[in-house]
Amino acid sequence: MNCRLYKLYQKIDRLTAVNAHFTMHTWNFSDENVVNLFKKMSSADQEIFKFDLAALNWESYVADYYMGIRQFILKDEIATVPAARKRYNRYNFSLDKATALFDLNGFGGYFNWRV
Repeated sequence: MNCRLYKLYQKIDRLTAVNAHFTMHTWNFSDENVVNLFKKMSSADQEIFKFDLAALNWESYVADYYMGIRQFILKDEIATVPAARKRYNRYNFSLDKATALFDLNGFGGYFNWRV
């Protein structure tokens, strides 16, 4: 088997095993206590302790989240990130071209291929 594909398979397998417990169960969360706490706080404390998720920089949060998965779960070196981004951008460019090709042929309504 191709060594590169085998390493990719190992990463996918490890990630699947780590997440199995969390993806195979139903989880119900309630934020009632947090909402009540926020309502009881003074306006000064509300400014210090930000509870509004709409104000969260989601792009930065998700980038940090994925870096944590790469570093601590997949055990990837941080030094591999630039090469991975380059491969991703190349893949994304190819996907955009393939999607455009299908759109030109009138298949655009049938396919929704965004990663």
